[in-house]
Amino acid sequence: MSLYKLEFDHGPITYKWMGVMVVFFVLLSFVIPAHAQSSTTTITDIENNPVARDILEKIEETKRWIAELEEKQADLIMESNELAEKRAQAKSSLENDLQQWENLWGEYSSENVFAKFVDTIPTNSTKAVFWDHYDFTQAKVQAGRDAFSQIIYRGGDFQEAYAAYLKAAEIKKIEMIQVNSMFNVMHGLAYYNQQILFNPDGQFDLGLSGEQLRKYYEDFRTNPQYLLANPDDNASREALGMSDSGTECRVGYVLVHRYNEDDYVCVTDRTAEMWQRHKMGIAVDRDIRATPDTISIQQMNHDRMQEKVTSVNSKIQRMHDVNETKKDEMDKKYDLMVMDMGAQQKDEEKKILVNLTNDKISTKNFSDQMEDIRSKYDELEKTMIKEKFQILEIVEKSYKRELNLLVDRYDDDPEMDVIWNSDRRSYNATLAT
Repeated sequence: MSLYKLEFDHGPITYKWMGVMVVFFVLLSFVIPAHAQSSTTTITDIENNPVARDILEKIEETKRWIAELEEKQADLIMESNELAEKRAQAKSSLENDLQQWENLWGEYSSENVFAKFVDTIPTNSTKAVFWDHYDFTQAKVQAGRDAFSQIIYRGGDFQEAYAAYLKAAEIKKIEMIQVNSMFNVMHGLAYYNQQILFNPDGQFDLGLSGEQLRKYYEDFRTNPQYLLANPDDNASREALGMSDSGTECRVGYVLVHRYNEDDYVCVTDRTAEMWQRHKMGIAVDRDIRATPDTISIQQMNHDRMQEKVTSVNSKIQRMHDVNETKKDEMDKKYDLMVMDMGAQQKDEEKKILVNLTNDKISTKNFSDQMEDIRSKYDELEKTMIKEKFQILEIVEKSYKRELNLLVDRYDDDPEMDVIWNSDRRSYNATLAT
């Protein structure tokens, strides 16, 4: 049995020449019958047999047909190769044209146009902030594209995909304020401990953070920015330079070596940070870090909230301390008044005793006068004690009223809880759970 396999562009077609053997068996049945005496068949016998001639013609026709198919297959293969080659040439030409187009218009791409703008900015640190903003924006756009593609891939319609794009690519005002603050801190254009005093909306709460911010500028003479702007102010440069390398600063202050003056001065940690930031000095035996090791919006928000909690607790503690001071002062005041009153009572009693000694008054009169004096001062003391407790009660009520007003300001604050501390008999602020 012979097998012929033809290849076309649309797939293989197999032709089996299975009928050939059958034809030969039929042919032999006519040419050589079973009872024949001779085992030899001549060509003439076959040609004279009409059935045999018909079969032979069909065989020849089949061979010609197979040959034609093979020829057509070879032509198709050649045409297919030529087509593939032309396609590769067309693809290469298209890619070349697209590359030329990109080279032609690449100068006007968003990145190149932005780069030209950034090149006009003289300060390298400011350039870095602009590039951070660009990368942040591009990341948002890519997030939008990814969200769009996911919706389409899942079978969603255009409107749903477009809504997902807008949501993922959106840059909210609060987010822009936060990343702007973070980028400025990262590149040394802002102080971390100052930036965390602003809320997410960029608003500065003087009631919360005014005291913390003032720590940076307690004494303008120690502010390196002031000294840089006023190089002729020698008095300010020399005013605080009386310390030496062995000076021990009071609590809350750190010793800084000033490079330009080659001296030492006690300043707050935040002022020391400024000296270090401007490369005008360095803290002695203290590691002053301008920013945390890693900065993120989450870290800045956490530190901002912690700063707020610390500030509220500081206010509560200060109100408590002021109240205790007032009560102590009131106690001392009335103790002195009682002592003065006791001295006055003794003076009056001495005078009556002198009169008795000089026989100016009788014994009965002496006793009556002494009783009157003691009754008078006993009544004065009772009045004074009553007045003292009334004033202390007023002071306590005023303290509680101010404390409650402070606490009420943060009742609806989602970032902080202000709860009563029964051990301290006062309020305590903590981060919201």
